[in-house]
Amino acid sequence: MTVNRTVKKTTIFWGVALILAAICLILSSINVFSFDAIGLSPWKLFLAVLCVGWVAKIISDKTYPTIFLPLAGLFLLFEDAIAIWIGRKGEVLVPVWVVILSAVLLMVGVGMVIPKGKRRFIGIDTKHIGKSEIYLNAETDLADAKVSDVAGFAQVFITNPEKYTGNGKILVQDVAGRVVLKIPSNWLVNKHVEDIAGRVSIPSQDTASCNKEIDLYCRDIAGSIEVEFVD
Repeated sequence: MTVNRTVKKTTIFWGVALILAAICLILSSINVFSFDAIGLSPWKLFLAVLCVGWVAKIISDKTYPTIFLPLAGLFLLFEDAIAIWIGRKGEVLVPVWVVILSAVLLMVGVGMVIPKGKRRFIGIDTKHIGKSEIYLNAETDLADAKVSDVAGFAQVFITNPEKYTGNGKILVQDVAGRVVLKIPSNWLVNKHVEDIAGRVSIPSQDTASCNKEIDLYCRDIAGSIEVEFVD
């Protein structure tokens, strides 16, 4: 049996970037070149790779307001080099707290100002920015549904729940916003949570009263993802 695999562009980038970082570390350890000679330490190289990879993922996912966070990280990493370039060697150009706060304010502000855009996932229109209501058809949309929100408020409703056969999956990605999912109370939610400085709230359930299951994957950064069980 032959299995065809599609590799995402961001995955390729991460792979190449990590390979190059490993090569640089090896060459440095055998004194082929020195990080100090180019003004770059190994840990700065690693963090810079992470930030650049983050930028690539943001562009790929079209969640543009969040780009200010990795850009702030890159600025902090290379502030010394920037200071030398503009003739202010040894000076702190901008306090760290100002850089971080400015990045967060820019992210939220741009997310509120940019016209509301739509992106299609598995036949579902999900709004990345602003207030929206998203409807998922239990019969056709839940095989691999995805919902993405940036600095907005999204409510997710499930239609035709009686036609759901099970084995569904919903991926919710939220950055500095709020997503509320209305899920039938007789569905058992198998949760998989990745949370960074945010909040994911899923009430406890009486498994005995559940006759169907659904996998819920939550990726939250400085936002809120909530599940409300409905009859």
